[in-house]
Amino acid sequence: MKSLTDILQGVDYTTDNYSDILVKGLTDDSRKVLEGFMFIACQGISVDGHSFIPKAIECGASCIVYQNDLDQNWPDDVIAI
Repeated sequence: MKSLTDILQGVDYTTDNYSDILVKGLTDDSRKVLEGFMFIACQGISVDGHSFIPKAIECGASCIVYQNDLDQNWPDDVIAI
């Protein structure tokens, strides 16, 4: 486990609801998300990872890193970066 601050050290990012949480793991595969994980959503060649954000949140993601502008209603306890 690492703190979100440690993971993001040196990274330029924006967020509206930052909180220094402990991240238990990270993945870009929503099927592998467990409680407390960071889910990284990015546009792929054939699949857009952003479409899996709801599934990642349902599986317990505590932080979502995304690259495309989204009209997303984040749960209050999920940090969006």
